[in-house]
Amino acid sequence: MDLIRNTIEGLLYDFPIELMGNYITKDDSIDINEILIDIIKRKDVSFTQTDISLLSEVINDTWCTDAEFGISPETSSLTNRILLLMTEFSKHVLNLAGLHNPTVRFNELLRWRTLSLKVGEDILVLPLLARYDTLCRIKRKRFLWPMVLEHDNLRLNAILDEELSDTHSHINAATDVFEFNWLRLMNMPGRKKDKGTFWISSAKKDYDLISRASNNHYPLPCWAVIAATVRAMLWASVTENEDACPITRVMVEEMLESEDSIYNKLESLNPLIATFLENALETSNGIKIDYAIDARDFISDVPSSPYLVHHGERNFLYQWFKSFFDNEHGARENADLMLLYLIIKCKVRREFVQTNNLRGFVNFQDYDHEKVSTLDTEEEKWEKAFREITYRYAVQTSCGDKKRFNLEARVTPNNIRSVRKMNYRQAIFGDSDFLQRNDNPSITLIAHFIKGVDKQKNEFTCRHADLRKTLKKQMNQIINRIGEYSMGNGPHLIGLDAAGSELGCPPEVFAPFFRYAKLHGLTNFTYHVGEDFYDVVDGLRAVDETIHFMNYSAGCRIGHALALGVNPFDFYEERHHYIIIPKQTLLDNLVWLKYTAASNNISLNPETLLLIDCQFSILSSELGYSTISSDMNDYQQSMNMRGDWIDNSEEPKDIGGCYFKWSPITSAAVAPQRVFNLWKHYNHSECCNRNGKKVTVIQVPLSFATDVAKVQESILWNLEKQGIVIETNPTSNLRIGRFNRYDQHPIFHFHSIDEKEGNHSMLVSINTDDKGIFYTSLKNEFSLLAIALRKERNADGTLKWSDLQIENYLKRIVHYGNISRFRQTYIPSGEEVEFESVHNH
Repeated sequence: MDLIRNTIEGLLYDFPIELMGNYITKDDSIDINEILIDIIKRKDVSFTQTDISLLSEVINDTWCTDAEFGISPETSSLTNRILLLMTEFSKHVLNLAGLHNPTVRFNELLRWRTLSLKVGEDILVLPLLARYDTLCRIKRKRFLWPMVLEHDNLRLNAILDEELSDTHSHINAATDVFEFNWLRLMNMPGRKKDKGTFWISSAKKDYDLISRASNNHYPLPCWAVIAATVRAMLWASVTENEDACPITRVMVEEMLESEDSIYNKLESLNPLIATFLENALETSNGIKIDYAIDARDFISDVPSSPYLVHHGERNFLYQWFKSFFDNEHGARENADLMLLYLIIKCKVRREFVQTNNLRGFVNFQDYDHEKVSTLDTEEEKWEKAFREITYRYAVQTSCGDKKRFNLEARVTPNNIRSVRKMNYRQAIFGDSDFLQRNDNPSITLIAHFIKGVDKQKNEFTCRHADLRKTLKKQMNQIINRIGEYSMGNGPHLIGLDAAGSELGCPPEVFAPFFRYAKLHGLTNFTYHVGEDFYDVVDGLRAVDETIHFMNYSAGCRIGHALALGVNPFDFYEERHHYIIIPKQTLLDNLVWLKYTAASNNISLNPETLLLIDCQFSILSSELGYSTISSDMNDYQQSMNMRGDWIDNSEEPKDIGGCYFKWSPITSAAVAPQRVFNLWKHYNHSECCNRNGKKVTVIQVPLSFATDVAKVQESILWNLEKQGIVIETNPTSNLRIGRFNRYDQHPIFHFHSIDEKEGNHSMLVSINTDDKGIFYTSLKNEFSLLAIALRKERNADGTLKWSDLQIENYLKRIVHYGNISRFRQTYIPSGEEVEFESVHNH
């Protein structure tokens, strides 16, 4: 199964578009099978080149043959049969039964996930569904299953069909990011604004590096226009509108031979699509998003399901594959065009769904910035309506049909008012409501501040001066409107968050603003921290400073916190015990490590202490601190002051300044002047800032990992005692973090499966983060961890965990997710409101 999975991935995900285009234009030197085999040789190194060369016979004679429909090497070329690879794979991993929605065999869930993440689920589902329905003589008219298929494990589904809470969901990335972009490209080809990296570069991610480095190929938007042309042509054939279709195979071939002809052909393509759209089903706010969602199919009943958005593309693929198996409408003769369409679709999908093998937050940011790149047109009214649909889709697909679902949607401060006004209960299509008044999912909002890089200009401004100015403005807007945001019919504002790249933007920047909000009734804090770091110590320090500077208490949460779960021994061994890190960060890390260890009664190894002392002497001199004080204790005390409000002249007047002079040093005003001077030097010295950003490389002693591991454990114990909650996001953590399998996720360290074998039993939750970018759902996140645990084996080959142990573990995590969600704590002035504390767990 893994070999056929790699073959499909090689065909759809890795195959160069240009070569497929050359094949269609009759380039006799192109051998699809030979190229595919060459790709697989490099993908699956567990087989020798000789083994893989024999694979061509298996592909040709076994996988791409279907005796039921008379499809064999004797009847057609391999290119016109190669799409049978999908049915050969899917029949082993999917369950089909009558007109019910397809489901994944639970034991095959990881295998399914590995491939479907790369190529999309519909490409794997619809061919098998069309084949099944053709054999069973079923006429299927609705394609309304979830974006991510569910599985057939009844016991696990029973747990996940109870109350669930997604407490870490970014609403703008909770929609099906790729699908909405693809529908725009297919229904409005060539219409765009010149912005967004999708339009100005052929490929921003890692697909086809050779093409990416070459100027002699079409940009990806050109291929999207070709795909739209192929789609329109094939749609016309399966709906028997060929007589009215001006698009021919010859026109497609001309587009493949000349870039100029691509946009010239839009004169024929756009009127055809406009004709198709005349019969398209309108959304409830009056736009048509896909001509393949035919209104005539829903005359008597318009489903309220948000998955009706997917019906058109699924219907197109289904109808074409039905024609392929029935050998009608020239489908088999045009199978190479469908293959080209699917390859282009997968290449575009790679720009929106994070599938590459790169790690770190910067890689994720590339996808995050791209999520709406095609969603900009000159039609402002249309654009506004379209964005409302994507928001409704995000909320409704998160809730599903569950009556007891809790969603904390994170939105930026500037979008709170507009999001609260949107009617998420109304169905995307038709006049009915998706959520009835007696349905009661809890949807609340988290104000989501964005971290930013430091742009200190001179000695007269402090670090992150521009960001602090923005935060002050945004926080005042929230404070002034807190009564409005906490009442009314729209989702209530319930807490505060900050996210974005944490490298170079520490918690100290946000701390005074969060504490200020706390005094005005917003006491629910969560904060993205410990997700991306130069060094494990860097991540641990960020977690510790978040808890301290923001005055965290029981029930507050931290997002990701991967630094608490990464194995320090593996981390340093993989890097050969070298650290590449900015000098200021290194200095702060080492000082923090020494004093945090001491405060937790941890004795550091002599080699680590020597490293700290030597580096402190070097770095404090290079950054100018030693001219003020060469005492490490003074420096550590000045670090404790960083969570204070920097500019006293701008302290809010309505409360005492003590809340902004947060550290014990400044609140008691007992520290020596040199400590204050060190603090001022850090915040205001442009020279210190500039030199501190310079990168250094150091080698740490072998004992360093042991010391870091001890401090890491002490922080975990402290968080557990304080009742701080960790929000985990399995797929997001897997794609961004430093582990490779779901069974390696740190959640199993934060909260042990077996209390007798584990150490920690922290409050943890499982969430989706950016479910459109990671192509997941909340049930899917739980299920992927469950199947990973079921696959684990002991040294003797026996199962490590029983089904009962796994189910009981997930029940606990579901419970923790529900009790750790934020409740409303703001009490409007002049009203008597029953106080429900977030701590009442």
